[in-house]
Amino acid sequence: MKGRFLSLRFILPLCLGLRLTVFLVMQPWAYSVRDQIILQNDSPLYHRLACNLLDYGGFLSDGTGGPPGLNPAPVKGQPDDLRTPLYPLFIAAVYGLLGRVPWAVCAVQILLDTLTCALLFLILRRALGARPAAIAALFYALDPFIILYSCALLTEILFLFFVVVALGVYVALIRDGRHSFRSLGYALLGLVLGGATLIRPISQYLPAVLVLFVLYVERHRWKTALLSVCALVVAFALALSPWLMRNEKTFGRASLTYIGAWDLLALNVAMTEAPERKLDVMTAQSDLLAEADRWMIADGRNPAELSNLQKSAYWQELALRYVMKDPLRFGWYHLKGMGRVLFSLGTGDFARMLRTGNTTAENTGKTPFQWAIAPLLLAFLIITYAGAVAGLIIGWRTQDRRVLILCMLLALYFVSATGALGVVRLKLPAIPFYLPFTGIGWDWWWERRQERRSGRTRITAT
Repeated sequence: MKGRFLSLRFILPLCLGLRLTVFLVMQPWAYSVRDQIILQNDSPLYHRLACNLLDYGGFLSDGTGGPPGLNPAPVKGQPDDLRTPLYPLFIAAVYGLLGRVPWAVCAVQILLDTLTCALLFLILRRALGARPAAIAALFYALDPFIILYSCALLTEILFLFFVVVALGVYVALIRDGRHSFRSLGYALLGLVLGGATLIRPISQYLPAVLVLFVLYVERHRWKTALLSVCALVVAFALALSPWLMRNEKTFGRASLTYIGAWDLLALNVAMTEAPERKLDVMTAQSDLLAEADRWMIADGRNPAELSNLQKSAYWQELALRYVMKDPLRFGWYHLKGMGRVLFSLGTGDFARMLRTGNTTAENTGKTPFQWAIAPLLLAFLIITYAGAVAGLIIGWRTQDRRVLILCMLLALYFVSATGALGVVRLKLPAIPFYLPFTGIGWDWWWERRQERRSGRTRITAT
């Protein structure tokens, strides 16, 4: 590809410009947009937690939100056990500097995401070469889902920054031939992953994946491998320990949050059980939560006196029983959810956030805007995934397999962790890890095209 399109001088202004364009189209500073678009779904709780951090100096909830079917939300001044702390702290820092306006967080996220794009380029240039890295960074800059959610009060953009930094730490470790500071490098990797987990608990099992990966890669140097994984695990545990101790002291259980157990039972299992019970998903969800309550009562415990964090142990065990009872059916629903995450166009999200028509539940038909952008989104996905498939094949013969295997594992981890629900925004953490393959694939295609052109030119000249 022409050099001017594959340099940071072009990619970063493009990345920043596209995100600012969506920001200006949304007009998030308008009160109606703030209340009807920005502060919706999970965002109001993050906003309230940040405000309470500034007002009361504690991680306190005063909201009425939270998953349905649970205890009433805490009143003002009660500790919150639903969300992990780093994203509310990030919002509180922005509010403290720029005022309590959600659009300021969106503006900072746009700058942060542009920095993430630059970091991805620099990391992949070291790992794969300049042109595959530039193509991957260009696709990151153009990705419509990342562009859209950079203007949302949600964890995705901050989480993307942390996981890309984690990738950079690992690439630096394998590219640096010296071993004197390797343990410190893996300790830094553990701290970064701990920070990512305190933004989104979805990454809490990543250290286990990395431990197995490092033990495999370093299998011929077992002392180095053991020191590396010990440093990673200890640093990760240290990063999480203050929050775990806070939850043990406050709620009676050393767990990050109850949302994972609730999602597994009330969303994933409920979706698989609803057709079997000939119920809608909400009714199946209520039945499953009531079954968990009966289990607590059988144990001599009063559900009304338990925190949601304590209840989550019962939710998780009950969910796992249903999964193990029919793992094939659960696996099929899980695979369908992964497919929706990867291939859903999410046109409703674009229409809602860009205010292009009525997208309420009562209006199930697609708007003209949704029909208009669907081919563009589909084309982008096809081009991206086609390059990734080609890059996986080509890169296996031409690139450092350690980097490729890690990127493949992390992409699969984040896609598979989304569950049966299949919400398209849950794909975002996987994007930086499949784009390296897209960069390799389209770089290879461009090289072949140039070679054919050169061959025709030589023949014509002869």
